[in-house]
Amino acid sequence: MKNDVKWTEQDRMRVTGLAKKRGDLRGLVRFLARRAAERTWKSMQRKEELAPQQEQGDSQ
Repeated sequence: MKNDVKWTEQDRMRVTGLAKKRGDLRGLVRFLARRAAERTWKSMQRKEELAPQQEQGDSQ
């Protein structure tokens, strides 16, 4: 049995719209991931700067 799919213009527009939405979502996720990584990195840097510096040989 041959599976012959007839594409209509409406179907093509729907697929194109879904692909565009998927691309937009990927861009948004990339932006949010990059932003979260930057915020994590900055907070780690601040913790290191604010932490009391232990000199070598000091032990508690």
